[in-house]
Amino acid sequence: MAQSQRCWSHRRRACQQGLLLNIFWLTLLFPWLSSGTHGTRAADFSQQIKPLLKQRCYACHGALKQEGRLRLDTVAFMRTGGDNGTIVEPKHPDMSILIQRLRQSDPTQRMPPEGEPLSETEIRWIESWMKDGAQAPHNDQPQTDPREHWAFRPPKKSTLPNDPTPLESTESRNLNPIDLLLAVKHHQRGIQPLKLADKQTLVRRLFIDLLGIPPTPQEVGRFLNDDSRDAYEKLVEELLARPEYGERWGRHWMDIWRYSDWYGRRAVPDVMNSYPQIWRWRDWIVRSLNDDKGYDRMIMEMLAADELCPTEDDNVVATGFLVRNWYKWNYETWMKDNVEHTGKAFLGLTLNCAHCHDHKYDPVSQEDYFRFRAFFEPLELRHDRVANQADPGPFKKYVYADSYGPIQTGAIRVFDEKLDAKTFMYAAGDARNRLEGKSPVDPRPPQSLCSTDFVIEPVRLPIEATYPGLKDFVRQDELKKCATELELSRTAISDATTVVDQSLAKLDALRLQAAGSATNSNQPTLESSFAADQALILARLHAKIAFATYSLCDAKLDSLRSRIAADEAHYRNIGNSVSLDKIASRAEKKVAIASAEHAVLISEKAVVGSGFTLASSDGADASKWNAAKQESVKCEQALQSSRRILDAARTAFHTEDSNYTPLSPIYPAASTGRRLALARWIANRDNPLTARVAINHIWLRHFGQALVETTDNLGIQGKLPEHPDILDWLAVELMDHAWSIKHIHRIILNSQAYQRLSSAPLDHSNQSIDKENRSYWRANARRMEAEVVRDSVLACSGALDKTLGGPEIDPAEWFTTPRRSLYFAIHGESKMQFLDTFDGPNVCDCYRRTSTVLPQQALAMTNSELSEHFSRILAKQVSEEMIASNGGNQGNETEQRFVSEAFQRVISRQPSDSEMQFSLQFIRQQHELLTTTPVDQLRLTGIKGITPAASDVAQRARENLTISLFSHNDFVTVR
Repeated sequence: MAQSQRCWSHRRRACQQGLLLNIFWLTLLFPWLSSGTHGTRAADFSQQIKPLLKQRCYACHGALKQEGRLRLDTVAFMRTGGDNGTIVEPKHPDMSILIQRLRQSDPTQRMPPEGEPLSETEIRWIESWMKDGAQAPHNDQPQTDPREHWAFRPPKKSTLPNDPTPLESTESRNLNPIDLLLAVKHHQRGIQPLKLADKQTLVRRLFIDLLGIPPTPQEVGRFLNDDSRDAYEKLVEELLARPEYGERWGRHWMDIWRYSDWYGRRAVPDVMNSYPQIWRWRDWIVRSLNDDKGYDRMIMEMLAADELCPTEDDNVVATGFLVRNWYKWNYETWMKDNVEHTGKAFLGLTLNCAHCHDHKYDPVSQEDYFRFRAFFEPLELRHDRVANQADPGPFKKYVYADSYGPIQTGAIRVFDEKLDAKTFMYAAGDARNRLEGKSPVDPRPPQSLCSTDFVIEPVRLPIEATYPGLKDFVRQDELKKCATELELSRTAISDATTVVDQSLAKLDALRLQAAGSATNSNQPTLESSFAADQALILARLHAKIAFATYSLCDAKLDSLRSRIAADEAHYRNIGNSVSLDKIASRAEKKVAIASAEHAVLISEKAVVGSGFTLASSDGADASKWNAAKQESVKCEQALQSSRRILDAARTAFHTEDSNYTPLSPIYPAASTGRRLALARWIANRDNPLTARVAINHIWLRHFGQALVETTDNLGIQGKLPEHPDILDWLAVELMDHAWSIKHIHRIILNSQAYQRLSSAPLDHSNQSIDKENRSYWRANARRMEAEVVRDSVLACSGALDKTLGGPEIDPAEWFTTPRRSLYFAIHGESKMQFLDTFDGPNVCDCYRRTSTVLPQQALAMTNSELSEHFSRILAKQVSEEMIASNGGNQGNETEQRFVSEAFQRVISRQPSDSEMQFSLQFIRQQHELLTTTPVDQLRLTGIKGITPAASDVAQRARENLTISLFSHNDFVTVR
């Protein structure tokens, strides 16, 4: 009974609390509900109406644009009205033009013109506000002109503080501009930055940051033993000069530029997105970073290398940036992706938001969007031949997989095919809804961001870019191929003659035997004589084919030389072009005759062979004879067809003309120059966005947090910069130093902000002032990116293959092929599962990576083939080196040495005392466990190619310790 009373008491209190909570929410929502349904309370202009107008109306009636000379961003402007007079009628909303247009049933007259109509509740808000007198709030300020947004103004260097006294630092290194600018804010906020990290921590931090792999114990030792004042600066320079730098930072930029290998239906295979051979763009990125090519130049080459440097084959592949956006079945998709990701990657602007209507926040109109698209309108893909590789042939548009699969050779790039291409505006994102009154539009950057002197000049291309067949390597490869074929045909003639002689000798021997005594038991049978006779006939036909092959190869070589001579006359004015064209044409017709004669002989041989087969089938079962008969008829038909082709070739030979087949496809002699003009505008120091976007990305990857959190959107809806003075100082510095990315690395890496300790006590005073470390009073400890985790496991074991560049590698080989993760194929349909577990890049949109901590990651480091295999390799290496150095002695001292060496290899430092004791205890426990475990319960054999576990108990205990080190937090974390 008492228990029931207590339950009832609890229920009553719960009901009372629920009732009070409901009353609270009703009280809070009552003004909204009453104003929306009964109009008894005026809507709040600042909280309800102005945000609504901003969202739905400012794009056409705000600070940037005033259609009908109407502006709605203040009550004063609304009362003034536009071409149709005032739109607000205080006390009389039913007479208001604004309310009438909002309630229009005709979609062509209703406002706003795009999107869903305002809801009844939203319209009643405006009516109630107007009925209450349409009063303006005291802080009713006009919208700031979007063109005055911080990111649209040119960056300027802040004046650096002259007096560093507020900087409590007593470090030996001088403060650089980043530290000086941060120091003022530290002083203002009462923040005390942490000291610089020790050299042991810094060397690992630098290696992971710049190379993507940890240092070896020898590399750590050299740095620790270098007592010079500039030891750190020298290490920075050394790492920036190493080829691994381009691979590490190439992956960062590949994220931003959306690198993807081709995808579609690989099993068919059928290319739908991106394109084969795009890996050459990846290698260009790595090479350009290692060469410290200016960031401005990289942008220009990615957008317009075919116009900027059309004969530089190693650089033209940079247009892979545009190739990656290609989509087989829809040209519109290709164009939309080019606009969106050029805007996001280089300008930090969401131009795609203006696809269907004017951008609601940034000063980008829908017309600006289509003008930007017009830069890319003439685009098409083309295959270019690569030296010492087979000719990939011309690019084939929109064909099915069964007729054409991915190219296996050559290079892929873009070019302007449609020189008069027009861009038409359309409505609602549907190209079928063309806006005839506003089309076509000319290419031009967003008007609010571009000066009036923007000029596009067509580019006259070098003849080798128009006609790649003029390139010397093409000619040499073709001549070499013809010469090789001719030499092989000579050998074939000799071999065929030998076969004829052997067949004739065998037949003569059989005839001699037949002429001998009839009682001779070795007398040949009639069947063997027939077989020898058939073999001789076929051998003689084969010899004729060999001679015909030689004639064909000789004709091909003569024709090739004639075509080269005609090309020289035709394109370089070396010789009589009319005469040489005719010679080339005639030589090519000789090739056609020789080829047809060769085909006739092959057909004749097939007919003879099928006839022999048919004769031998006589008397056999019907199905076998019918099959032989069908084959014989088929061969006869092929022979007749070959003879007709030969007759046509001989007839054509007597018709004189100047036509001959070029050595490659021939492309337009000029390019529109549109993309080159765009690239120069983007990569110009007058553009306020480009350098800021670059600095923001570089800063993010050094510090783990960006100066502008929205890395792909520096526009009005993006986050404000945390340290605009640092962002602008570095942006100007980048431009002042030839857009050198390595120069920016040096400044950042040599700052105290970068070199500080990463951990502080929880009760540190800074924790309450700046817990999120926005003022960089400490370094940020960060987890390794996916590729760094895998590559570091390989590097620690000494197995990492440091070969640079080359074609994509199948992700299925992630464990068996020890190349850097950078080189494995990644695309929309497949990626390395190990990388995906550790937050690998999203190939569709990766302007900044996500970072998670999941149980699957710990399991991957403990149980994956990668960890097991390479931990055993590492343990074996360390043990063998120890045995070699101390003569094979064993004991506790040896285990200590093993632990110490393993820590240095994996974590780049010595173990702490507690870690040493715990590791030794672990080895002892493992030794005991393995010793007492029956052999049949120990997994000693390798699985899936994994190195087998050691049969020696002591060594297996070491292996188990090593694999646990790869799971150590200090391995996957950059301190």
